[in-house]
Amino acid sequence: MGRSIELTTLGHRRHYRAQEGLEYWLRLRLDAIPVSKSGYNRMSAPAQRMMIRRIQAIMSPLPVRKPLAKAERNLERVEN
Repeated sequence: MGRSIELTTLGHRRHYRAQEGLEYWLRLRLDAIPVSKSGYNRMSAPAQRMMIRRIQAIMSPLPVRKPLAKAERNLERVEN
């Protein structure tokens, strides 16, 4: 698994090196790293979505729109 992560990172670097702009420059410097199963479970898309739902449940009595609705939809797309 470590080797496949390394090769994926090298492919992303090659792709972003060919692009121009600040976003691509930043993405060029972000590398994928292997994590333990417990680390993944703490920071996975389903875990992040659950945190967003909890925050929204806490904020529901407040007269504010759901500020994290877009983030929740994006995480749902990632899960699917």
